[in-house]
Amino acid sequence: MDQYIRVSKPNAEKLKRIISEKDRLNRKLPVRHSGNYVYLPLLNIDKERIKNLLGRFDARIVRMKKGEIPEKTKFADRLKGIVGDVRGGFAGRYDLLGDIAIMEIPPELSPKEGEIAGALMDSDPKIRTVLAKGGPVSGTYRIRKVRYVGGRKNFIAEYRENGCLFRFDVRKTFFSVRLSYERTRISSLVGRREKVMVMFAGVGPFAIVIAKAHKDSDVVAIEANADACKAMVGNIAANKVQNVSAVLGDVRVRYKEYKNFADRVVMPLPMSAGSFLTEALYVAKDKAVVHLYRFCRADGGTEEVIREIKEHARGHGYAISKITTRVVRPYSPKEIEIVVDYTIRKGGKRG
Repeated sequence: MDQYIRVSKPNAEKLKRIISEKDRLNRKLPVRHSGNYVYLPLLNIDKERIKNLLGRFDARIVRMKKGEIPEKTKFADRLKGIVGDVRGGFAGRYDLLGDIAIMEIPPELSPKEGEIAGALMDSDPKIRTVLAKGGPVSGTYRIRKVRYVGGRKNFIAEYRENGCLFRFDVRKTFFSVRLSYERTRISSLVGRREKVMVMFAGVGPFAIVIAKAHKDSDVVAIEANADACKAMVGNIAANKVQNVSAVLGDVRVRYKEYKNFADRVVMPLPMSAGSFLTEALYVAKDKAVVHLYRFCRADGGTEEVIREIKEHARGHGYAISKITTRVVRPYSPKEIEIVVDYTIRKGGKRG
């Protein structure tokens, strides 16, 4: 088997020059090309001796038979070769945030996580960094611990969605690619010159998608996590939206500044948004639409959430109507995330 160093095309010429200067380029073998990569033939050399070069150029060593053509291989096929039958509990699923892939790798596979990362990057040239989940989303700011596994060591994601760019540190902020459809859906419901309140706004995805699609809207986005709010300010500037106000602070405190402000209230905090119904009522106009995200039991949980909303309406003297629900995603074997859309009418007949 011949030894090559695989590097992306933009970095290939510079790396080839360095390898040549160090007399490590095998001139008896041809340089190979495949897709977005260049394969530079190496003299028989220990990987440890060029470890720094690999890191600098986001490169890796591969071995190929003479005459073998490097090709893009399906990740599932490569994964099966590494861990066996992937139809079991670990199927190599991952979230893709720009060029960062975040996987959930079981502890028993940690000795093979480097190989798994390499196979994933081989299968998709867009992926330059692989991180592993270090536990569930937790804490006040819904942050998940991650650890570096392979590729370029980077924790700053640049993710594009709905024509918008979001840049953020995956270690310090919460972001869910699985709410992409919901952001599109909610934006499509916004009417002319609406005032929109986004609670628990994170790095700004709901707020910025709405504001960019509706230039005449007025969007206020409240976020308690200082790192996330700072990223949101940067994302507002990067997307050149002038109609979003990023507000740093706890919703329970900052909501008081926005009495009767909103035509629409978005509440994407499924763990506890139900405890903020009074704040949503306060910021809502006499007639307003609320989008409440909640975790609940897959069996009968949706009905319980609707009962909670109706009980709050009765207790606070307002009417609700046009209640619709949608399952956003499965969350666990017995739990789902739902969204409840409903209309508030203050001073109306109690719901």
